[in-house]
Parts: sequence; structure tokens; C-alpha cells
Amino acid sequence: MGALKEPVLIRAAVPEDVAAVSSLLIETWHDTYDSLLGRDKVDEITQLWHAPAVLQQQLKQPRISFLVADSAGQIVGHAFASAWNLPALEIARLYVRPDVQRQGIGNRFLDALIALYPGANKLSLSVEKFNFRAVAFYLSQGFVILEEAVEDGSVILFMEKTLPQREAP
Repeated sequence: MGALKEPVLIRAAVPEDVAAVSSLLIETWHDTYDSLLGRDKVDEITQLWHAPAVLQQQLKQPRISFLVADSAGQIVGHAFASAWNLPALEIARLYVRPDVQRQGIGNRFLDALIALYPGANKLSLSVEKFNFRAVAFYLSQGFVILEEAVEDGSVILFMEKTLPQREAP
């Protein structure tokens, strides 16, 4: 796809988006993690975590944001965050299709999540240390690394961004 020709709308996902989100996550995970984990391991993880049935259940959960980036009916990005521990908003997923990365979609997801939760005072997430593109993106957005841990053989960075105080509407 390359440079997007149509505007990108960040919106709440609907059940009809789930198959496209699943495909996007599988494609993006292979692009990002095949070299780190191996193709078979990525297949295993995406079948468990990104199956349409799993995503459908997540879409129904309370106090979550399940967002998509839609360009002319094509899902080109996805973000999933939970507000279970407000005032901290936890970002569990933020993925943009590899061929349209670096066009501001990730920034727009962060802005949309912040706007949805005016009571949030920080964003938190974890990311694979050797996912250099993601780590660089989050650092450029003002996140700091709080700690590093090993989980299932992967080195995970726990990151956080403090948000400026805002007036709740």
C-alpha cells in the first residue's frame, strides 16, 4: 500500500472488523517477530492471541478501548488498551500494518486513547526489548523505561509515560 492516499479514521472497532484485525495482527507479528522468535513460534502465538474468537471476546469487555485505523474501508492499524487500573491506562496492543508505518497512525492512536480517558494520568505498556522500531517509537513519544524483565525467554521492557494534568469534562 505504501503512502496512504485516503484519510485515516481512528474509530472504535465493531464486530465486523475482527477478521481484518486478526489478519493485521498476524501480518504485523510476522513482520516484527519472525526474526526474533521464529516463524513457527509466531504462528503459535498469533493463533492463540489473535484468533477472531479471542478478539470478539475482547471487543465485549468493559472498560477497554478496541480501536482501529480505517483508510477507505481497509483496516491499517489497531490499538487495544484497558482502563481497569485508572488513572493508569494500559496499552496492550498498538500495531500498524508494516507498509504504512511512519505515517502518524501510532501517534493518532495514542492521542485517541488519551482523549477517551481524561482521568488518566499515565500510559503504561510492555514491549519486547529487541523490537527496535516499537521501542524507538515509544521513546520518541515520551515514554521512559521503568524496568526490564525476562518472560518466556524474551526480554521485556516496561515503559510508562506521565500525562500532563487535564481537566475532566
